[in-house]
Amino acid sequence: MNKKNQPALEKSEQNKWFSVWFNTTFYHLLYNKRNYEEAEAFISQLLRYLNPATGSKALDLACGAGRHSITLNKSGLDVLGVDLSTNSIAEAKKHENSSLHFEVHDMRHVVYPLQFDYIFNLFTSFGYFDSPLDDEKVLQACHQQLKPDGLLILDYFNIEKIAPTLPYQGVEKRDEIEFVISKKIIEKYIIKTIDFTADEKDFHFEERVAAYTIKDFEAMLSLCGFRMVDVFGNYSLEQLTQQSDRVIIIAQKN
Repeated sequence: MNKKNQPALEKSEQNKWFSVWFNTTFYHLLYNKRNYEEAEAFISQLLRYLNPATGSKALDLACGAGRHSITLNKSGLDVLGVDLSTNSIAEAKKHENSSLHFEVHDMRHVVYPLQFDYIFNLFTSFGYFDSPLDDEKVLQACHQQLKPDGLLILDYFNIEKIAPTLPYQGVEKRDEIEFVISKKIIEKYIIKTIDFTADEKDFHFEERVAAYTIKDFEAMLSLCGFRMVDVFGNYSLEQLTQQSDRVIIIAQKN
């Protein structure tokens, strides 16, 4: 594949919340309930819907430690997983084989142009940046990396269900650590703070994700050269409603 050169992450962004939080072991501990069994069930549903040819090329964009990439690969796809977190990619690389590879990569840039039949962006791995223009850069890069008529599969939270439940505060225990979680909406972003004590040290992290509606996605996708062909509301690919847990978008490259 012909790799397109990309700039390194700018110094001004090396301390952004997503650069720091996703690179910690605490992130993976907090979200350890997102396991391979759940990933396999979701991917199985998606692949029954997509019906890809064996050997189809897929990009798992913001792949984390690779649980979705591994499941896609076991299902017969040639997969590249990319993520900004060096620690996550180091873990994912333990599972590499001849048709499964991982690279550290900023998703706003093209890694391989015109190479992929499918791009998967799962588990709310979008909307992280300070400006919507950066989210558009992600979609533009996806467009450039897909083959003609290629598909983007984007999995996001459903703001219509979440918004009425905010603000929120609660505690989630993992091993011996109690994570104090709070969520609120500020200027069209959901701000999630995570506070806890570990090894006699106090920690504070934050997640900041855009509160995009389905209409926002439709407008952005259209602007970046996609058309929405289907929308689902959960990992069983049932119809989207206001009370759906997820917004799962299937968009095709024009």
